[in-house]
Amino acid sequence: MAEFMTHLLFSSPRLRFSESQKRSILSWATALGADGLPSLHSLCKTREWIKALFGDPTEKVTASSGNIFYLNSISKAIAMDYANPLMHFSMQDYAEDGQGQMSQDYFIPKKFFQVKLGGASEAEVLALGHSISKTEVGYSVDPELFIVPVSTFARTYKDIKANGSEFSKGFTAAHAGLMPNPLREKSGGRMVLMVPLIVFMDDVSGNISKQWNKHHVVYMSNASMPRDAREGVLRALCVVLSTCCSVGIDPWGKGIH
Repeated sequence: MAEFMTHLLFSSPRLRFSESQKRSILSWATALGADGLPSLHSLCKTREWIKALFGDPTEKVTASSGNIFYLNSISKAIAMDYANPLMHFSMQDYAEDGQGQMSQDYFIPKKFFQVKLGGASEAEVLALGHSISKTEVGYSVDPELFIVPVSTFARTYKDIKANGSEFSKGFTAAHAGLMPNPLREKSGGRMVLMVPLIVFMDDVSGNISKQWNKHHVVYMSNASMPRDAREGVLRALCVVLSTCCSVGIDPWGKGIH
């Protein structure tokens, strides 16, 4: 129990301890006569055993320049938000157009969004897309974008393609290779949602106590959550961390992708 509680204290995500601080705390507790205290070496072995058992969520990446930085998976973090019922049910899948004011988030509606039409109490999901016309050489896609209610959709691409006579020539050459959306095959028929992210970068100066060195860090927040939930404790995920100032943004972007 003493080793478990000590490991829990030293592994706190909200309060980080340096190795010298851990050693001082253990020495202080021993001087007070505490029994069964683990050694720092024993705690390190326990930490490595837990990592081997559950896996280390942080990936070490070496850039072409030889500089090293560390990554945490964005997709796994979002998947955990969806798996957590307290988080999932507070998330809003589509941004809402408040007709002059947005509901807590800035958003560029390129695909789907929702709006309250005609004073309705419930928001309706709308789609921003392209008009398609049937020609002698196949379906032609209008490059112009316009908005239609999702409730007016009658059939999916899969339904239309299944009708051989209707889909005999497919799409024109410009869009033949783009249909269907690659995410359709990847999702296996499941719903595909776009999760907006708030990403920001900061540099942290070295502390005089040497508890940490100067480093650069990239954080991410799930913008599908309401503002009060998003600004809660531990809702900002550390995505990238580097102690080298010359790593540059490009290797970080490639690593995240």
